[in-house]
Amino acid sequence: MQTPAIPSPSTSFSRAVFAMELANVITGVHCTLIFLLFAPTQIALLSVLRREKRLVYKLMFHNGLVELLVLSTTFMAGLMTLSQSVFFQLFPNVVEALLTSGKVGMVFAFFLVALYRLRVVFSISLKREKLIFNILIISMWSATLALFCTIKSMQPNKSVYNLKTGLFTVYIYAASSLAKALFWIHLTLLVLTSICYAIMCASFMMARFHYTSKVSVNTAEVKLFVQAIVTTLIFGIVDQYGCQITQCTVGINAFYVIVIRTLPVMNTLFYLAIHKGHRNKVLNYFGLKKKPIVIYVVPLKAPNTPKKRFSKVFQILRTKNAFRQN
Repeated sequence: MQTPAIPSPSTSFSRAVFAMELANVITGVHCTLIFLLFAPTQIALLSVLRREKRLVYKLMFHNGLVELLVLSTTFMAGLMTLSQSVFFQLFPNVVEALLTSGKVGMVFAFFLVALYRLRVVFSISLKREKLIFNILIISMWSATLALFCTIKSMQPNKSVYNLKTGLFTVYIYAASSLAKALFWIHLTLLVLTSICYAIMCASFMMARFHYTSKVSVNTAEVKLFVQAIVTTLIFGIVDQYGCQITQCTVGINAFYVIVIRTLPVMNTLFYLAIHKGHRNKVLNYFGLKKKPIVIYVVPLKAPNTPKKRFSKVFQILRTKNAFRQN
């Protein structure tokens, strides 16, 4: 009986190296394409939101600006993975600090939008509404900047980007207290945002039950909840617990990197899918939306003088009388 051939250690090692290089190419190309495809879309959406005068769109503008900063880290990570180089010593430290602080800023911005919508639903009057929310926006950016400086100062003066896995290692090198603080900040803001939207959806359902005696959920409410909660919830779960599965195989690691680098654009995709008006304006920026053809109906020119107008009326009346007599 012939025994099966056992692959040599060198062959297994070469296959593992080839699989790792292929995974690096796939993740690097994916991260680069994600930025090149969605960064122009994000910039176009920001320009559309910037022109809106309502306060809620101003809050969404700052939310989109934070998402654009987080999306830029995807591009930087893709370049480092493709080139297998960290460019210079402190570059990964800056990118990781920007990524971590930006994610907290995103959740903070989600909470501000939820807070404003809750005020609108319950018609809560504020004397200095714009001033209050401007202070909250400044607080959001201040907290993001302070967190960025804190993470950057606590990182060691060496590479924190693993070129083999395509992941940052802030939770390995940084103090455990920082990792716990980031987790609880993220979780607290997420819970507060969820409570705001849960109260709004409950109020809509109770109002509908009062008038129709039926408890039902509207499609708009489902879209509102999905846009605000689901993307942030998935982002937090994958970000906090996904690193534990990356030690299994190269394929799982590459899949995790692709998922975590794609999540910053999910909120933009949900927003454009729900808001048709802003989606059409964004498409107009790239010439993908055909402008409707406007047909102007110009009435016939009426007689200028009163005499001509009266003669025209009398002529019509004489024609009608003659038709009746016949």
